[in-house]
Amino acid sequence: MERQRTRVNGRKSDRPLARMLAVAALAAACGAPESSPGPGSLDASREALARSSGGSSLAVAPNPVASHAAMRVTGCGYAAGGTVTVNDSGPAGARSWSATVDASGCLASDASAGADAGSHTVKTYQQLKRGGQASLVAQATFTVLPAPLALISENYSFRWDATKGCVGEDDHLDWTAQGTLAPGHSFSFTPQYPDCGTSRAVMFHVASEAGSSLRLRTVVPRYDGISNDPAQEGMEIVARSVNGAAHLCMFPNTGFSAPAGYTVTLTNEGTTSASVTLTGSDENDWPYYYWSQCLAADADHDGWSDSLEHAMAQLVYPTGNHVTGSLPAGTNYLRACGTPGANDEFDTWPPDLDDDGVVTQADVDLLAAHLGEGNGIAWSLISPNHDVPEAYWNHVGAWNRFDLNADGWVDSKDLDLVKAALGKRCGP
Repeated sequence: MERQRTRVNGRKSDRPLARMLAVAALAAACGAPESSPGPGSLDASREALARSSGGSSLAVAPNPVASHAAMRVTGCGYAAGGTVTVNDSGPAGARSWSATVDASGCLASDASAGADAGSHTVKTYQQLKRGGQASLVAQATFTVLPAPLALISENYSFRWDATKGCVGEDDHLDWTAQGTLAPGHSFSFTPQYPDCGTSRAVMFHVASEAGSSLRLRTVVPRYDGISNDPAQEGMEIVARSVNGAAHLCMFPNTGFSAPAGYTVTLTNEGTTSASVTLTGSDENDWPYYYWSQCLAADADHDGWSDSLEHAMAQLVYPTGNHVTGSLPAGTNYLRACGTPGANDEFDTWPPDLDDDGVVTQADVDLLAAHLGEGNGIAWSLISPNHDVPEAYWNHVGAWNRFDLNADGWVDSKDLDLVKAALGKRCGP
């Protein structure tokens, strides 16, 4: 039986061929998905579904969405039962994840908006050719709004007893807050559990834009127990951002008192909003945990880090001079100046070895008398592990009071630090 024929462009042709050309022309007119060239034969059924009437859709809700908030990416007109790659591109870069298409050719993918505020473009890609590369099927735009600074995590690790309701020996806390802080606004954080039964190192760090003007503040809940200064309790510590960073540390000791809580507050003192990451941690009070974290913190603003001043007090305390304050007595990380009498209290300023408020030749002579002492173990390596050479108890000694650069030796470098301060008086 002779097949029915028709004419295409003036020439005789089979009707099936005419239909194929007509479909191809319609697909071109409607706009086919972009794809990367690749080998393999076309899967007609998958492509037909992906190019069904109305095309493929894509949307993000809510739009706009606050940073870190939940959002949903939805769309239809995809190859059923397949996998789609979702690409979210924003001002700070791109991220991708996979989503599954249901039997009706639709997808619904939940995600977090992240912290990248601004205009975003979301695109979906699906493999429409067997063995070929994924094709761009649809795209849409959405906006991420900066979210207010808020707590996003608070993690506790209890080694011994999680039911006691407080953070004690070998317990650990870390937390993070992220978001935007408007001018004149503040954010405060109070841990769910107070500290108890031990000496602690509590550390806070701020990261923001270089031009931000931020003020970090807390009140010391308990004195450290090694600086012979109970008046530390209730003292205010303030750290202001420099080049977008601020660091604040304190060392409360609740070993002989009831559990004590604390609050830290961050305030934007500038005229523009600041994008902020604020982190905190609460650890055992060993140099191993706080040394690197508190090198940029200076609670008394005397030019010497809290790491050095507090570690110096810890390492000298067991020698017994903390009772009278006589040399060597360690230092007080919360006081820049003491009384004008020499050798009558815990030292407040590291180069002022006799604690009379001014660096003189007497201080140079005091340090010179200890040249050559030490064990060569840098303070950054001091460990709570009793079985290693750098163990805390192997490092304790009166000579630590004169090791002003914390390298484990009393030498000419320490002497040079005192000489450089000759004639200077204590104070911020």
